[in-house]
Amino acid sequence: MHSKRISTEIVGDNAIKADIIYVSIGLAGESKKDADSKFCALAIACVEKTIRDCKNATGIEYPSYSQIINFIEKNRVDSEKQSNP
Repeated sequence: MHSKRISTEIVGDNAIKADIIYVSIGLAGESKKDADSKFCALAIACVEKTIRDCKNATGIEYPSYSQIINFIEKNRVDSEKQSNP
């Protein structure tokens, strides 16, 4: 089995957002290792979906980090405009 270790410290607003997500999806009661593994698995699945959506919307086969961030931001703004006409 292939293995990849990801180690980072999340700080500030992103740390607060991560805590909220952990609680809202039921990871708060799990061991740190299990909760972090599930959180990373969910994050990877979300990134894969976002990359697919970006590729489909832009036609860019291998979008860069900045292109994906711009795609996410554009969709966020468009979504806010639709919900607040």
